[in-house]
Amino acid sequence: MSDISYEAILQKAKEELDFIFQVCDTIQAAGYGIDDENSVDLKDAFLVEIHRFLMYLSASDGKVVTAEKNFMNDLITWKGLTGKGYSNKDYANIIQNTNTYSESYEDTLPLTMLVFAQFDFDMGHSGAPIDEDFPYVLPVVMEFYKTIGLLMISVDNDVADQELADLETYINKKVEIIHDLVDRAEEEIQRQQAEAEVASRGSGQSDDGSDGDSEGESDGDFGDESGMDSDDGFGNILGDDEEPGFVRPKN
Repeated sequence: MSDISYEAILQKAKEELDFIFQVCDTIQAAGYGIDDENSVDLKDAFLVEIHRFLMYLSASDGKVVTAEKNFMNDLITWKGLTGKGYSNKDYANIIQNTNTYSESYEDTLPLTMLVFAQFDFDMGHSGAPIDEDFPYVLPVVMEFYKTIGLLMISVDNDVADQELADLETYINKKVEIIHDLVDRAEEEIQRQQAEAEVASRGSGQSDDGSDGDSEGESDGDFGDESGMDSDDGFGNILGDDEEPGFVRPKN
């Protein structure tokens, strides 16, 4: 990918982000969001999380170079998030102050991923057929992270082994967290169904549960056990320093 121009890389990234924004709109229209009131635009939350993900990758080689800075600024501000004036050193300071290049960040599930996981889980248990044109969301989102990550580490024409390793680590850890959440949600549904069956037999209900007890059913809500990322943005830091912004090693 090193022989592809910066303009081509940026255009590909914009196309990928545009598609994910359509996915966000579809999910939010179905009633899924960051908060119970669904008052936070899912696209805005996703953009903040992608911004931080790009910062994480930019720190892989220990410095934020100008090509990486430009890519982040151009992509993020194209969709309206503040940050056009971020310099290399600004980004390095943000990464360090928010502990972004760290194992704790790798082990934390972004809020929007939790929303996508809940949507997929509910669709899988709804009994409704899956639209071939709109499949499960999480595989699409994870593929986006992989693609945007590869684009990010290619902009300086120097793809380091550590950058590839960090990208793989980030994605794999998120998949592990989501699988664990799904397994626990499935176990909770099975537990509540078993309790409902015992209660039904004890009260003399019919096998079809026609006198039904709604408390025996569960929607498999993932709850608050995901280590969710509640970061709400980085403010507006201005600057125009073209020197690399150096970042301390991962902790």
